Amino acid sequence: MFDLPDGWARLRAVNKIPEKLRRPVRAALFDIQRTQPPTSVTEVKEPEAPVDPAAQAAYGAPPVDDLASLSPPEPEPVVVPAQDVIDATDAYRDLLVVAIVEDWSFEKPISVETVSNLPGDVYDALTAECSRLNAPDDTAPEEDPTPASVD
Repeated sequence: MFDLPDGWARLRAVNKIPEKLRRPVRAALFDIQRTQPPTSVTEVKEPEAPVDPAAQAAYGAPPVDDLASLSPPEPEPVVVPAQDVIDATDAYRDLLVVAIVEDWSFEKPISVETVSNLPGDVYDALTAECSRLNAPDDTAPEEDPTPASVD
C-alpha cells in the first residue's frame, strides 16, 4: 500500500504489469525518443600550429598575459523543452501510473483521464513513486520470495 496525500494506492510490482498495460507505456516511451534530436557527433581535429610560434611559451602554453586577458565563457542558454516533448513525457507518466496502480481509494476508476485530473500533490506523489519503481536500477523493491503462510 502506498500512502497518498488524500488516500492510498496499491501498486503492482513492475514485473507483474499485464502486457495489455505495458504496450501503451512502451509506445509512449518511443514517442518521447522520437521527439529527441539525433545524437550529435563531435569531430576531433589535430590542433593547428600557432600563427606566431613566438607567442607560445615553453611546452606550448600561452603566455600568462594572454591567459589573463581571456574573457569568461558565455553562460549556456536555458533550454526549455518543446511542447511535443512535454506532451509525450506527460502521456508516458500517465500511462505508467495506469499500468502500475492496481487499485486506489479514489471513487473513479483508474484511467489516463482520471490520473490527469488528480490533485497536483497526489499526481506528483504517484508519478514519482511509479517512476522509482520502473527505474532500471536496483532501487525498486523486490517481491518477498517467501510464500505467505495460510492459517
